Formats: sequence, C-alpha cells, structure tokens
Amino acid sequence: MTLDYDTRKELDTDELTTPTLPAVTETVEPDDSDIAEFFELPGADLSGEELTAPVVPRRSDEFVCDSCFLVHHHSRLALSDDDATRCRDCS
Repeated sequence: MTLDYDTRKELDTDELTTPTLPAVTETVEPDDSDIAEFFELPGADLSGEELTAPVVPRRSDEFVCDSCFLVHHHSRLALSDDDATRCRDCS
C-alpha cells in the first residue's frame, strides 16, 4: 500500500481537544527579612559575627594542596617532579 504524503490528513475531533490546566491563583510573597538575612553588603562590619561551621583538624591521610590550598584525601595526591604537593585538579 502506497501513501500519498501530499494529501491532507483527516483529524478526529478528539485529537483537537487538549486538556487545560487549572489556573493557579495563589501567590506567595517572600518575607523581606528572610531574603536580607542571606546577603552580605559590601563593606559591612562583620567583626561581631561568630564562626558557625565546625573546624575539624586535618587527618593523617589528608594533605593540603600547594596550589588551591584545599584539604584533600591522600588518594587525590598527584605525582610531580618537584617537591610540591598538588591535587589532581591543580596538576
């Protein structure tokens, strides 16, 4: 059976109706005090702020990269010709 692709396709009326989504009328306004809490203004005095993140000392199987100064696991140590300790990302 051959098809003529130039002829118009007859559509059923069921194919023409598309389901409509219900309209959402509820909007939530953000509280300005909550938004301002996360932003730091340039030149703001932060001397009264305390550190809230716990500081964990470096473990024996970790090293500090000489390039990015991040603490990595010893498995991330890259081999280098010089005596520098660099991670695989920085080498």
